[in-house]
Amino acid sequence: MRVDLAQVIVSIIQKQIPTGVYHYSNEGNISWYDFACEIYTQGKHLNVIHNDCDIIPCTSSEFPQKAKRPSYSLLDKTKIKTALQIMVPDWKESLKNYLKELR
Repeated sequence: MRVDLAQVIVSIIQKQIPTGVYHYSNEGNISWYDFACEIYTQGKHLNVIHNDCDIIPCTSSEFPQKAKRPSYSLLDKTKIKTALQIMVPDWKESLKNYLKELR
């Protein structure tokens, strides 16, 4: 079963899984820059984005935040996938589905 975050939240409530910390995100890993590029590419292809623009990469140090963050991190979704017995969709596919809904 492929699900996204809202469906996972509903499943957690309905199935009353044990309390604790559960991590969830779509499968795959990507930088914020690459994510922005993919949004733009898919958005143009699906005719959701109509204007041209430049996406300029930047470093995390150019956007200081109060909370210290690692330069690279991924969420371990093993616990939520096991508890709900789910297959998590790839982020590109979910992005495409979301952009299609915007049309």
